Amino acid sequence: MGPYEQIANHKLVTDWFGHWPSFHDAEVLSMHLDRKPLETRPGPSFVVRLHAFEMTPEVDERGYYKLTKHAIITLQFGGVDEISLDGFNCQNAVWQLDFAEVVNQDKQPALGVSLSSSFGVRCDFRCTLAGVESITPGKPDEGVYAR
Repeated sequence: MGPYEQIANHKLVTDWFGHWPSFHDAEVLSMHLDRKPLETRPGPSFVVRLHAFEMTPEVDERGYYKLTKHAIITLQFGGVDEISLDGFNCQNAVWQLDFAEVVNQDKQPALGVSLSSSFGVRCDFRCTLAGVESITPGKPDEGVYAR
């Protein structure tokens, strides 16, 4: 079982893409940190909204890889600690989104989350609960991949 399988509702993502993606070149649209819990998730909480897609090996007439399966994905995390976040800017292109089994500051099982950057935000943290809140097919209204 891969660490991403610990994420509640991960099947929403795997059903859309046919696998768990690396999120390479996805764009972080927003991040919301809150010291309070989120409904069933303990505090502090963290919500990340990103635009993801699948890159095909085909290129278009301009020489760009054709992108399919565009979706806005909202991820929720609870019991967040040891957060490191920097570089948030106007695009926030992801190199990769990784999950690993770790322990938190209380020596309890946790999920280590690492969002490495191609350009913009970089973020690492641990959490005790993670979930896919939603996945909405389509592109964002703003930015490089706007509708």
